[in-house]
Amino acid sequence: LNLPAVNLRVGYRRIGPGYTSLGLASLINDLGEFSGQASWRLSDYSLAAGYTRSSDNLLGQKPSTTVRSMYSGSVSGQVTSSWNTMVSLMYLTMGNDAPPGSDVIDFTTLGLSTNQNFLLSKTALVRSLMIGYSFQNSSTALSQSGETTTDIHNVNGAVQMAISAAWDARVSVGAVLSDASGGSSTTTQ
Repeated sequence: LNLPAVNLRVGYRRIGPGYTSLGLASLINDLGEFSGQASWRLSDYSLAAGYTRSSDNLLGQKPSTTVRSMYSGSVSGQVTSSWNTMVSLMYLTMGNDAPPGSDVIDFTTLGLSTNQNFLLSKTALVRSLMIGYSFQNSSTALSQSGETTTDIHNVNGAVQMAISAAWDARVSVGAVLSDASGGSSTTTQ
């Protein structure tokens, strides 16, 4: 459904456990998936939300069923005539119903990102500035190897400058900080 201010999408797909694609060998089979997405356009702003749930073991042939759920949302808009913003959030879970002591999967990840764009001047030396930040936290608990947690922070920025009337240059810089821990050891880069 696509209206001027609202867009709604609902989908379902099912790929049987024996299916093999000759054109796309990496296509995952044994998958049932439901998805829903909604977006709203309000003047200078847009809001979006989505949900996807997928599972395998459609015929009950495996000892356990793996379920993945993903939730997402975003807000973007023109705050002022020279400031554009975007914030997004994503949460993913994956787990199975395997009995304790076997191949139990318990995975979650949370992602948050924001980008801020500033149009400073169309005629000055420095024309625009962009600042971005993203954070991701992932946690995996496998029955065979224990729990691992990873935090990743990513910061970047860019400046667009005029070289001449016809040419611009963009200078950018970024930094990544990651912290991974599993059991009793921690690694920071």
